[in-house]
Amino acid sequence: MTSHQKKEENNALVFSYLELRSAIGISGMLLPVILFISCMLEGGLKQLQVSISCCYYTNRGDVFVAIVCLLSGFLLTYKGYDWKDSLISKLAAICGLGLVFNPTTPKEPLSDLTIHLPCLHINKIGPLEVHLLFAASFFVLLAIMSIVFFTKSEHSKEYIKGTKKETRNRVYKTCGYIMLGCIVVLLFYFAVPGFKKMFPPNFPLIFILETVALWAFGFSWLTKGEAIWADEKIGLKTHLKRFLNI
Repeated sequence: MTSHQKKEENNALVFSYLELRSAIGISGMLLPVILFISCMLEGGLKQLQVSISCCYYTNRGDVFVAIVCLLSGFLLTYKGYDWKDSLISKLAAICGLGLVFNPTTPKEPLSDLTIHLPCLHINKIGPLEVHLLFAASFFVLLAIMSIVFFTKSEHSKEYIKGTKKETRNRVYKTCGYIMLGCIVVLLFYFAVPGFKKMFPPNFPLIFILETVALWAFGFSWLTKGEAIWADEKIGLKTHLKRFLNI
């Protein structure tokens, strides 16, 4: 290892980059939690929205917009392993912004908590909402990042066998496949006649699947930020110092 590489390993900016990855993961995991709790506090289960996207029309709509824009902004500036990784992250960022600025069709009746007026015109490509296309693409691209690019290493498979990197690779793949699995179930939900009848009336299946996908996404990024299964054992105090740059 050269002196320059040693300097980079101990550079505060490098550590901050790892912590930022963790922060993005936490943000993604907190989004459905914040929206769920706010609905429960305001009106109980009757105020729980059909999907996370429908929360755009509640008094927490700006929270939804802000967090997704935050995630998209980070993905837009993310430097991956190669140009393919960077391209995928930028496409995911565009999809994130696309789903925010192309709201879904408001469900009737509107929540009593709404702060946004229903859109008079919902953008569509054929029968499909542009919002849904952006949302599905967003999760698919994030899954590809987790399965294909997060698992890359400059070392051979034999070298990383039995190491924390091997464990992290299993986490990346598991999280990626969970995201893809959620998308497949949602495709059945929207495309297969009678599939909705398998669930009780007003069952928030879409909200649940989106939450699972976001938690998988967040857990993958927490792992990528080495908040868990780091190569070196790092305590909570050290993580906080790095994040606060002190």
